[in-house]
Amino acid sequence: MNLEPVAIDNQVTRKVLAIVETNPGILLADLIKIAYQKASLDDIYTLIATEQIYVNLNTARLSEPEQVKVFANREIALAYERITSVKPSSIPSNLQSVEIAVGKSLSWDGESWDVVNTGTTTTGLLRTDGKFVELPNATVFKLIQDGQITVAPIQSTAKQQQLEELLRHAKPQDIVEANHRYTQLSPYLSSHPPVGITRTIRRWRKAYQQATEIYGNGFVGLLPKNTNKGNYKPRLDPRVQEFMTTFISENYESLKQRGRLRVYESFRIACESQSPKINPPSFNRFCLEIQRRSGYEQTLKRQGRRAGELCGFVRSSKKQAITKSFSQ
Repeated sequence: MNLEPVAIDNQVTRKVLAIVETNPGILLADLIKIAYQKASLDDIYTLIATEQIYVNLNTARLSEPEQVKVFANREIALAYERITSVKPSSIPSNLQSVEIAVGKSLSWDGESWDVVNTGTTTTGLLRTDGKFVELPNATVFKLIQDGQITVAPIQSTAKQQQLEELLRHAKPQDIVEANHRYTQLSPYLSSHPPVGITRTIRRWRKAYQQATEIYGNGFVGLLPKNTNKGNYKPRLDPRVQEFMTTFISENYESLKQRGRLRVYESFRIACESQSPKINPPSFNRFCLEIQRRSGYEQTLKRQGRRAGELCGFVRSSKKQAITKSFSQ
């Protein structure tokens, strides 16, 4: 649209923008209700028409406000679409970290399976309907290599909230850059990527993989790390780093097999009880530390010797697959 701006009081514009920025993707019907005493219906529709707030008119009609999502601008709308529509399965299966350990969920032939037993020669899987199968480990490894067994999609409300929180705190220019990177990276996420790959694309793909493993969605991994250029993880106070590492070792890396989010919640409470109090790092940073420590030793402490050995075998196979892919 190229309409001349219509005179709207600046204070009204700021108030509407504040609502939209705080609630990305707010339904137009809800925006109208919330802003009722701050902006008229004409004000809101004028802001849309002059693109001071953004609505994708290709996906919904303004005559159906309960179906229309409103964003501060097009780039943010595009980013939110990608964190809700980009699935882990868009990564080639040979680039996914498929961990075979008791309690892990896998996707096989369109069904969700839980690993319930890991033996020296076989692995036991339990389907959601109660069906149990036992497969030779060699068969499991082959299914992983062929992409028939993959990481189960993560559909956690908590994780989705974390994704949205990361976007909410991202700078506008960083969201623009992430969208640009995703457009450039997309062809290399398919099962048949183009021949030849630059170092930049390789670095972005690695960041996308890491975010997928943590959040179930790789898009946020493409946000620039401007606060610590050249360093993926922000520096922590040595006291905080030591306390976090010890807490992960004692509470996450144990046979109780507690989940990351639950351990982090306990970690935050523990930080409050310290004297002086510790300002806990973000959940994202906490997960990155867990990821950094992942491997044979961590799996051994959480799952036992047999699972540790199986994890080591799977990671070795994955490393070979990634090396082969990167050489393309």
